[in-house]
Amino acid sequence: PPPIIPEINISVWRESANLQNNLNQLARKIAAEGLDARTLKEARDLAAHFRRRLLTLDKGNNMQ
Repeated sequence: PPPIIPEINISVWRESANLQNNLNQLARKIAAEGLDARTLKEARDLAAHFRRRLLTLDKGNNMQ
């Protein structure tokens, strides 16, 4: 049988959906248009924000 994902992970996954969507949109933009300095900075900033939010989601903070 497949492993059971703990409830906290499912909750964090749902709360992070907007950030995941932003990352996917940025990846599609990079694939279609290439990677210029501005897009690279946008990608780095978004990835850093995503990591920070994942680290704080389990502490009861709201997504921003």
